[in-house]
Amino acid sequence: MKLRTLALILVLSIVHAVAHSSRSAEPKLFKPISLAPIANRTKIDHLVRPPSGRVTLGEIPFDFPTPHKGFQTEALNGTDPTSAGFHVNVQRPLAVYVLLSGGHVPPEHKGKEVGAITLGFADGSEVIVPIKSGVTIRETWSGNEDIIEPGSDENAKLVNVLAEAQFRGKASTAFLDMLVIDLGRKKVATALSEITIRDTSRKTIKTIGPGAGVPSLVVNGITVEHEAIPENPQMAVVYKSLKLTQPRIVGGPYSPGDVVIIAYELKNTSDAELQIPVDESYPQPLNLVGTRQHWIERQGNDQTIAGLSPLIRHEGSKYAAGGTIIPTKTAIAAGESLSFQQRLATKAYPAGKYTFYVEYKKIREGTLQTEKIDFELTDK
Repeated sequence: MKLRTLALILVLSIVHAVAHSSRSAEPKLFKPISLAPIANRTKIDHLVRPPSGRVTLGEIPFDFPTPHKGFQTEALNGTDPTSAGFHVNVQRPLAVYVLLSGGHVPPEHKGKEVGAITLGFADGSEVIVPIKSGVTIRETWSGNEDIIEPGSDENAKLVNVLAEAQFRGKASTAFLDMLVIDLGRKKVATALSEITIRDTSRKTIKTIGPGAGVPSLVVNGITVEHEAIPENPQMAVVYKSLKLTQPRIVGGPYSPGDVVIIAYELKNTSDAELQIPVDESYPQPLNLVGTRQHWIERQGNDQTIAGLSPLIRHEGSKYAAGGTIIPTKTAIAAGESLSFQQRLATKAYPAGKYTFYVEYKKIREGTLQTEKIDFELTDK
């Protein structure tokens, strides 16, 4: 009896441990946010080798477009804005990560509030995160003997995610710091709808001498971590019924520099009309049946396409060649097909044989079907 009781306790303990750790075992989902609506900086000028493209810093992915799109509040000349806000749409948010640095953040200001980041939510609520000099914001660079370590308070935590050794008359280090705003599960039932960055330093900190100024806030990237959005159960029938058919090259022959046209269909292979549910995870509600992703692969021993930008995403020898959600009408009749054409510009491509891949994917995650089409670019 004691053995059975012990075994039962062990089983229950294991079940409890698995349940307790299930949240941490879930894949983390991140959405980098474009700063284009408020951008007033085209480079990260305190770094000699600034990041470019999709870069993971401190395990968080950020986007660094070319040219760069960053934001800075009023600097020493006072000509930049003191605040800026923009709309976003991230369902089920868990945390917000802000690449935040300061201009003119001397140690005598430590602990003083110099601004705030306000997060607005679809349910009308707000989370206001004060920014404190020398605690949750620090100078973009420092002499090595004067480095102030990142700090934290009850609202947020500052962590360093990139450090670049420099010489500015003395051994120095330039930083990219990340402000971590952990929402926990307090806002998971709503959506993050607005982000506002506000500089209050001219009110809270006075100038400290002739020619001196107050801190400016420098934002070089924002990413939001969020939970997976549950998929409508009706989508299981949609995914089972729709199939990629008739993948083909239209026209040809083609030579390097031509625009190759690829066509295919997405057909309702069932004997019933498909009802397409509304997806409300986008700014405008849409009837979606999934997403489509395209890849291009050069055949042969040398599979590189040297003329393509290094910023283009690639997996192994396959390069991303476009993709998008698939909006449609409210119903698709039995046997009806959705027709697609994809244009592939080949200016950067050498002559040779290629494979074009079409993936039909779920709205959230998961590839349902892949079709491939071979073609050749021949010299004229």
